[in-house]
Amino acid sequence: MLQINFLINLGRVLTLRPPYKPGQFQTLATMKQPAYGDTWLKKLTKYKNELVSNVVLSIHEVEHLVKPLRRSIRRSSRTGNIPAFIHIDLNDICDGNYDWQKVKEIIINEVGWVAPDDEFKGLHTSCQIEKCKEYSQFQRFYHMQSTMIPFSALEISLASQRKNISKEIAIKELKETIGFSLTEVPECKNMKDYLRGEN
Repeated sequence: MLQINFLINLGRVLTLRPPYKPGQFQTLATMKQPAYGDTWLKKLTKYKNELVSNVVLSIHEVEHLVKPLRRSIRRSSRTGNIPAFIHIDLNDICDGNYDWQKVKEIIINEVGWVAPDDEFKGLHTSCQIEKCKEYSQFQRFYHMQSTMIPFSALEISLASQRKNISKEIAIKELKETIGFSLTEVPECKNMKDYLRGEN
């Protein structure tokens, strides 16, 4: 991997662009996928990843987001102003015992993460469309349009099983915080208004 990074950075220097700092290439590659879709190599190998395909499809549904996203990626690549992916080995830090308060302190101190106000929320975003996202994932899974189990169901199950949160908190989050519902949740109105240009 070091040789590949060296060659990529050599190419960038020769084309008068700043070399990637650790983690920047991974960020750029991750952002290019939803903006541009599958590369020729991925198409050639016929590799499929339903999660990535869903993200690409969703972004391309809102056409006026694609051009600014591509423009930002090109500008970031040219200037080298790219956020870097980082890896924090929580196994080493936490000794395999994931106390959520300790994990929060680590990622706040190490990467400047800003926790949501809701104390029951984990690494979820706290934005207004969170429940709409969860509702959409649940609906697709429920109607057998996707093989992907909704993320929140997995996260909460694992957190409860590993005793990172109590069974009571897990049930409370499932009932009150997450958008698993057979009827559309009110937060979907925000997305519909945006797509209609009303918001």
